[in-house]
Order: sequence, then structure tokens, then C-alpha cells
Amino acid sequence: MEDETKISLTISQPDLLSEGTSGDTRVYYRFFEETTVSSKYLAVVIRLLDGEGFIVTAYFTERIKREKILWHKGPSS
Repeated sequence: MEDETKISLTISQPDLLSEGTSGDTRVYYRFFEETTVSSKYLAVVIRLLDGEGFIVTAYFTERIKREKILWHKGPSS
């Protein structure tokens, strides 16, 4: 799966959504078994501005930063 597809999937079907360090950002996380580096979470940072959102950055990480969790996928989701 290409990275662009993983980004799109992470935004549309995240495992967890948290508030970023500033109130106008959201961080979408999704776990992928296979990446270019190993099994990791993909974090996609979205900034909200004037009712619109745009991607600031995306990166692979081993753990989720848990500033303020807004939503998480439950066991049956």
C-alpha cells in the first residue's frame, strides 16, 4: 500500500483522534502492520483554519502522544 493511500485511510478511518499541542490541530493515528520501517502508527497532523483543514505533516511513530484524546476506536469498531 502506498503512503498516500495510508494517509487517506488514516484520516477517513483512524484508530484514535487527539487534539494537537495547539487547539487548532488534530492528530489522526492508525496502526499499520507493514510499513517501510516496521509495524508502526501513522500520525497525520491536520490544522483547522477558517472551517477548512489541511495536512501539516505525517510521520510513522511507535507510540501515540496522548495530549487530549477526542475519539478512539472501540473494540467492536
